[in-house]
Amino acid sequence: MIRPAWLRIVMSESSNEQMPEHFKSYRTDSEQGTYQLGKLLGRQLRAGDVVLLYGSIGAGKSVMARAIGDVLGVSRWSGSPTFSLVHEYHTVPPFYHVDLYRLSPGEAADLGLEEYAHIDSIVAIEWADRAQGLVGALAIRRTISVELAYSGEDRREVRISGMPNLLSEPAMSVENGR
Repeated sequence: MIRPAWLRIVMSESSNEQMPEHFKSYRTDSEQGTYQLGKLLGRQLRAGDVVLLYGSIGAGKSVMARAIGDVLGVSRWSGSPTFSLVHEYHTVPPFYHVDLYRLSPGEAADLGLEEYAHIDSIVAIEWADRAQGLVGALAIRRTISVELAYSGEDRREVRISGMPNLLSEPAMSVENGR
């Protein structure tokens, strides 16, 4: 595979307690790098997929969701749906961006997330840990978990599980978003 200039191998595949499934690790060195990694992920998604986004405030969850939306053809990004909870985009397949930040686990269960997860849609859920037992069962096709964590200044460590063929290399670094 010919890799873009902004990719390089940095660590090996692994698993841990947070993400017990096999996962691949990536490093991004800028917001643009996180966005580019999100676009790579978005290109691999298919109708019926649910993407669970984990990480602290500012870790890059919304950046990843925006990149996925851009790949799917969102013409006008509405930002993170922190207050509206769900943004619906009329793309092909339909894209639903959910933000559970303001909800307790009980409130998340009452949101009716199953209404959005269809065989013909893609759903991205920020703060998926707010409804852990519920969100994992939503996927019609597959569940992809994305865990973003700070690793200094603009750098992020990104762990992705449920997407074994995202890139042909086991783990890469996304530098400067080029």
